[in-house]
Amino acid sequence: TVITNAPVTNNLGIVLTAQRHLVMFGTVPEGTSNFDPLQIRWCDREQLTDWTSTAQNRAGGLRIPGGVEIVGAVETDTELLVLTDNEAWAMEYIGGGAVFSLSKRGTHCGLIGRHAAVNVGGISFWMGQNNFFVYNGTPQVLPCTVQDFVFDNLDRAMVRKISAAYLAEHDEVWWFYQDTNSPSGDNNRCVVYS
Repeated sequence: TVITNAPVTNNLGIVLTAQRHLVMFGTVPEGTSNFDPLQIRWCDREQLTDWTSTAQNRAGGLRIPGGVEIVGAVETDTELLVLTDNEAWAMEYIGGGAVFSLSKRGTHCGLIGRHAAVNVGGISFWMGQNNFFVYNGTPQVLPCTVQDFVFDNLDRAMVRKISAAYLAEHDEVWWFYQDTNSPSGDNNRCVVYS
């Protein structure tokens, strides 16, 4: 459903549960019609149709200053982890007129595909361009004995299909991906972190 007054072009939208804002990533900056893949905008709290920032509301926007595009975002217990193609940023609720702030958490740790990240109990896991990462305040490379096999055989034209999931029963994070030998053109491999 189209939301009245909301930016029309967006790459990703997330509802922040605690703050009760709808946040759009890769969107149109307020007052323009030019799409910006690094722009973030949010509506007023609990007001899905109020996207114009004023002194009387909490609508607003921020722009990530580095990278090519925002690829995805993961809500943690205390912040929103925003992942570009190359960097990790923390978007934190600060209240007042600014509402949210951005702080860079890491470089060379970008997200490979929109659905390739998952949060587990406040800790985020994601698949990057050539590594797997874990985040609990600072991005760190996850040691992986099958890393070369995964990334050397990954069908890079199909990274949009990569999907991360948490299997609580076994306390495992799974990534489903397509390798270059997929007979059906769908995800045909998975890699698991336990």
